[in-house]
Amino acid sequence: SASTSKEADRAVEQRMDETSDSFDMSGVGATAFNPQWVKKLNPNLEVVNLSFNKMTALPDELIRFPKIRELYCSGNQLTSWSLPLC
Repeated sequence: SASTSKEADRAVEQRMDETSDSFDMSGVGATAFNPQWVKKLNPNLEVVNLSFNKMTALPDELIRFPKIRELYCSGNQLTSWSLPLC
C-alpha cells in the first residue's frame, strides 16, 4: 500500500548518511529502491544491506556504486537479477 511505501521511505531516510561507506535499509518493508535515495548516499558505498524487505528485484541504481563489495539481500522475494556480478 502507499502508506507502507511512505513509512519505508521515512525509515530509510532516517538511516541515510552521506559520509558513511555503508547503507543499511534492512527490515523497513520496502518494496523497491527509491531512485531519489541515490543522491543522498555516499558515491563510495562499500556495504549495502537490503535484507528482509519486500523487494522482487535488486535495484538497478546499485550500478552507480562501483565500490560495493558486500551486498546483503536475504529475506526478500527476489525473482530477477539484472546487475552484473563483477
